[in-house]
Amino acid sequence: MKKVIHTLMALLVVATMTLAGCGSKAPADNPRAAVEQFLNTIVKGDIEAALGMVQGADEATEEEKSFVVNLYQTALDELGGVTSYEIIDEKLADDGVNAKMKVKYVYGNGEERTSVEHVVKTEKGWAVQL
Repeated sequence: MKKVIHTLMALLVVATMTLAGCGSKAPADNPRAAVEQFLNTIVKGDIEAALGMVQGADEATEEEKSFVVNLYQTALDELGGVTSYEIIDEKLADDGVNAKMKVKYVYGNGEERTSVEHVVKTEKGWAVQL
């Protein structure tokens, strides 16, 4: 579980500080839908719900989830939150179970950043991968 926390912390810096939460949405049936569900939840500011859309989040303890949610919420607050995003490229791997989505984020402070979000097909559907 420490690996998940370290990965989340690294992703905070590398992937534009936008992951988090514990979700209530149905599993996505394709990679783009998984990223859109995740990012729409981030735009709404529901970091806790977004974590549930991350592969392996159901294995984290409540303490670990709380730590990650607080970490990302603080980072997003400093940027003014995510106001919008655009998926500018998507690639499905030959294996059919991995995909990458290149996303442009726009933050409340006017800053724009581009990041690649990874998704993986699980038994439950597509999920954001760290």
